[in-house]
Amino acid sequence: MVVVVSDDYLQSKECDFQTKFALSLSPGAHQKRLIPIKYKAMKKEFPSILRFITWFWTRLAKALSLP
Repeated sequence: MVVVVSDDYLQSKECDFQTKFALSLSPGAHQKRLIPIKYKAMKKEFPSILRFITWFWTRLAKALSLP
């Protein structure tokens, strides 16, 4: 799941719910399939629920690789 994070995203309760729902689908999974993309410069702080993804490029490459 690709999450496009913007100031509008941060104000949307629906987007927040969908992101939390996606994270809860497989809480024990070793590979998270959630890819946050920061859209434009943001005035608000990046959401803490998405800050756990620190190795973005490595995870992106793994998510896009063939099985």
